[in-house]
Amino acid sequence: MDYFLAKAGQKPVGPLSREQVRELLAERKYLITDLVWTAAQKDWLPVSSRLEFYSRPMPNSTTSIAPRLGYEPTTVTRAPERLSTKALYEAVVGPGKMPFYGPIFERLDLGRSPASWNLAAALATSGWMVYRRMYLWGLLWYPLLTLLMTMAVLMIVTQLATLAVRPSAYVLALVLLFLGSVALMGSYGNRLFHAHVRRLITISKELGLSAEERLSWLRRKGRPNVLGIVLVVPFAIAVVAAGAIEGGPAFRDFTTRSQVSEGLARIEPLKKIYLDKLRQNRKWPTRLQDLGLNDDFGAFGPNVASVSIGTRHEIRVTFSPVPISGASLLLVPDARGSELVWSCSLNDLPRRYAPSGCH
Repeated sequence: MDYFLAKAGQKPVGPLSREQVRELLAERKYLITDLVWTAAQKDWLPVSSRLEFYSRPMPNSTTSIAPRLGYEPTTVTRAPERLSTKALYEAVVGPGKMPFYGPIFERLDLGRSPASWNLAAALATSGWMVYRRMYLWGLLWYPLLTLLMTMAVLMIVTQLATLAVRPSAYVLALVLLFLGSVALMGSYGNRLFHAHVRRLITISKELGLSAEERLSWLRRKGRPNVLGIVLVVPFAIAVVAAGAIEGGPAFRDFTTRSQVSEGLARIEPLKKIYLDKLRQNRKWPTRLQDLGLNDDFGAFGPNVASVSIGTRHEIRVTFSPVPISGASLLLVPDARGSELVWSCSLNDLPRRYAPSGCH
């Protein structure tokens, strides 16, 4: 049997075989609301009315719409049933969650209140995304968060390496960054889910389904994915663990640099005493006792093992923390008029633990 297809206002195409018609429908070059005619028909009918193209005829579409092509009308096609926005939302999120999401989605549709709190999105971000079938976001969130935290680590280490900052301040900065991500997703997770639901509704509209079939399709696409949570939790743990492994050495180096910086900060008053004694005695000190100090190195804090004055009048600072126990650097004075200019020499302290400007 030969078939002819036509769109409203366009010239019919044919003759076509049944397989050719099915192929055109599969490629969406023609829709089920377009018209088909055969020699056995009196009028042009919607494609959805032909059993040979579909397992069953589509409801509400078996009447003639010949007037579109200029033929004498025999009957008038009934308009498809209109679904309310609430019904479409409920099909995706489920009746049980509609009291929570319904008012939020309504405000978002009106362009109001983009921020609203979602506890699940805040505390279990990636798992919640997969549960709600937002797979791309669910798989990318923790890697993105880990990347941001790693960048923050490098930034903090770079900016604070020369300052006497305790490691606890570094940890606090990372905790604040993580809490910021929790607050961000808790506040804007609903907006992200709203965009996802609107996208599903738009796709369902373009499929040419009946009202009931459209709702059924949306229910399938919106059904929570419990199994996905089981799969994503090990993935999230692995990503976070990898970030911790990569950031571990950087954190340890930062901790050691902080200990060195803190030890040098405790030495600063010694430089003033050194200059005062040099002016008073008019000769270079050769030992710590020349500065009126004894061997009580506890005054320089737990990170300094010992302080001594060398043959070139330099102050040798030896550190105690692992992994730099016994390593030292030199503070070398240079007399310029009535003042001293101090330079830093690494001696046997590894460069990665030394402050900037120490060579």
